[in-house]
Amino acid sequence: MWFAVVCLQVKLLAKDIYSQHFRAAQAVPRGVVAKLCSVVRQLEAACDKHTCQVSATSTVTSKFPFEMCLAAKKF
Repeated sequence: MWFAVVCLQVKLLAKDIYSQHFRAAQAVPRGVVAKLCSVVRQLEAACDKHTCQVSATSTVTSKFPFEMCLAAKKF
C-alpha cells in the first residue's frame, strides 16, 4: 500500500518538475531553429514589402533581390 502512495508522489513530483522547467525550455527555439525563424521572418518581410510596392506602382524599383540575398546569406 505504501509503495503505491510513494509511486503516486513520485509521479506527481515528476509531472510538476516537467511543467515548471522542461515545458518552458521546449517552448523557446534554440540554435538552428531560432536562426531559421529569423531568416523566414526576413524573407516574409521582403516579400510583403515587394508585394506592396508592386501593387502601388507599375514600375518596380525595389531592393527586393538585395533583401532576399541578405536573408539567404544568413544560412
